[in-house]
Amino acid sequence: MRFSVSLPYPGVRAGTDIAAQARYAAVVEECGFHAVSATDHPFPVVGGGSVSHHAYDPFTLLAYLAARTER
Repeated sequence: MRFSVSLPYPGVRAGTDIAAQARYAAVVEECGFHAVSATDHPFPVVGGGSVSHHAYDPFTLLAYLAARTER
């Protein structure tokens, strides 16, 4: 059986910047999980006049994390 872990959504809570995502992926790998996943459906920030989204581009994020991990 294989297990994967979903990366935390950025902006929802502290510690979800790119560096934190890389540390998270490294810990997941050290724990023996087989994969991490990233959302491909960004959801908009509501309120505050912001037009941004709470998600990184999944292809760019996963490519970056692949370069920062062993498997």
